[in-house]
Amino acid sequence: MTRRPRRARSSSRDRREPNSRGLIHGDLHRDNILVETTAVGFIDFDDCGYGSFSMDLAALLESFERRSTRDALDRERLRRAILEGYASTRALPPDIERRLADHVVVRLSSRLQFLLGSQNQNVQSWASEQKVAIVRQLAAARAGQG
Repeated sequence: MTRRPRRARSSSRDRREPNSRGLIHGDLHRDNILVETTAVGFIDFDDCGYGSFSMDLAALLESFERRSTRDALDRERLRRAILEGYASTRALPPDIERRLADHVVVRLSSRLQFLLGSQNQNVQSWASEQKVAIVRQLAAARAGQG
């Protein structure tokens, strides 16, 4: 008896919003974006796979908000510009803010797991400060403030 290959299951959300998932970068942060005068390129596709497009958006927003500016007004302008730019190509789902918040928690948890498990001396030289910041961000998100 020959078995048919199993098809990936799709969630009810996938069926309602067929354009909300697809091939994603999986680690889309500012260090993985190359910018030239008239072109943009991406590198580091190790985490590439099938997932929610809002996961890449959340990773991108989180990386820029964390590392680009300390000024809250500038961060909000940058966030708005990224979301508007995305929306000019693909409609944002009505619950995008909730999705982004959920994905940021996943991203922070993954970063914390990486930092806790890394034996790399270079990573360990700066990881302590990052671990504390991530734990604070996760606590704020849990309290509904993040």
